[in-house]
Amino acid sequence: MGIEVERIAGACGAVVRGFDLREPQAPEQAEALRKLLDEHLVVALPEQHLDLDQLERFTDELGGRDITPYVTPVQGRPYVIRVIKEPTDELNFANAWHTDLSYLPAPPAYTVLHAWDVPAYGGDTMWANQYLAYETLPAEL
Repeated sequence: MGIEVERIAGACGAVVRGFDLREPQAPEQAEALRKLLDEHLVVALPEQHLDLDQLERFTDELGGRDITPYVTPVQGRPYVIRVIKEPTDELNFANAWHTDLSYLPAPPAYTVLHAWDVPAYGGDTMWANQYLAYETLPAEL
């Protein structure tokens, strides 16, 4: 199966099919995915049912892992955090607009999210093309 790319928004985003992330990616496959990320900024890879070992290996194939310093990771997995809202939680995790780890001296190039349990409604994660936002600022700014 070849790689299929479906652009989903004007500013950023694509749905990409044709990768099986359960299996190790050849260097040229990982490079192709990095190029798609660089081009579209956000890439959805549907129907990827990964365990934690596969998720961490995939992250390494993209370029490596970072520890999120202010969040308690999954036990035994220092690079994996759970983004979850229990019914009793009053606030959502990371409920304000932010850029992941942008304050670090060398911020990561990518963030990997893997959804295990998605609610029927709500639970939205949104992205913004900050390159486009900057490029379209009025000249007087």
